[in-house]
Amino acid sequence: MLPHSRFAGSIGRLFTRRGSLGTLCWAVTLFLIGQAALPAAARAASPIGVWATGGNKSHIQVYRCGANMCGKIAWLKSPNAADGKPARDKHNPDPAKRGQTILGLQILSGLKPNAAGTEWTDGHIYDPENGKTYGARMSMGSDETLKIRGYEGLPMLGETRTWTRVK
Repeated sequence: MLPHSRFAGSIGRLFTRRGSLGTLCWAVTLFLIGQAALPAAARAASPIGVWATGGNKSHIQVYRCGANMCGKIAWLKSPNAADGKPARDKHNPDPAKRGQTILGLQILSGLKPNAAGTEWTDGHIYDPENGKTYGARMSMGSDETLKIRGYEGLPMLGETRTWTRVK
């Protein structure tokens, strides 16, 4: 028997019913060991989900919008204005948009992922409390925290806020 025929016999056993199940078990076991061996930072956590802002004044739902990430206000601690009606975007620089409700308002847009999928940059964040739009970037602090940096001009001149994942 030639050496290559023994090899061919081994390959053939992999595709028998018994060999296939054993191979599958080994493959799953090796995958799980590999995942456990990776540090948490190496397994890119996803920002998709609902996040509580500082002071738990609002919850922001982060979602994919095409290849980018976006976010909208999903919950407000105080959803109504003093008159008891839903709070409106009264500070928006566009008069046509001042009548839209704050609840459901898109405040994050155009955040582009880096190659590793660990940071999203070149986006924008809108602050309905003053009607201003700032440059934005975000990154995962951990599986449970999201760091949002808003800035005017250069990112190093901005401010970072930490949001906490809502269970």
